[in-house]
Amino acid sequence: MLRSQDAPGIKCDDTRLKSSLLFFVLEFDQQVQESKYKAEDAQATVPEIRQLIADAQNKTANARQALIGAEHNAQIARDSAQEAQQKYAERASQVCP
Repeated sequence: MLRSQDAPGIKCDDTRLKSSLLFFVLEFDQQVQESKYKAEDAQATVPEIRQLIADAQNKTANARQALIGAEHNAQIARDSAQEAQQKYAERASQVCP
């Protein structure tokens, strides 16, 4: 049974408990708000990141096309060199039988 003299202690403990719970809730709310702001900041960078990715993909495609063009030019140069070598070899063999 509770005695009347115990009531102030119980009331004090109840107040401490409520105070602790309120502090916990406020601290938790602050953490939630901070997380929310961080998430919003991260979300704001998504379009910029997507643009960076698109730019990188375009540069890669351009580089690929340049390499294809360079390969084509190298093949033309090789074929021209082989053709010239054959012509000069034929002329040399006709001049010096």
